[in-house]
Amino acid sequence: MIPEQHARRDAEQAIDFALSLAHTLNNLLQVVNGNLELLSNRVEDKQLRGYIRNAQLAAQQITELAHDLNGHSAGNG
Repeated sequence: MIPEQHARRDAEQAIDFALSLAHTLNNLLQVVNGNLELLSNRVEDKQLRGYIRNAQLAAQQITELAHDLNGHSAGNG
């Protein structure tokens, strides 16, 4: 196999890994977001609700990052 073929194979493997990672992150984040939503509906303490909201915002940022990763990787394939 020539070096260009090695480089292309390595790039394809990296893209496959990125897509797999993005998919796994999305699955895990669905669980996190669902549980945060359920918790938010049960908590009345404003400070605790703020902590929950911060966690929801962080999870949303990770979701967007995973979607970006998925989109960029798919576009490069």
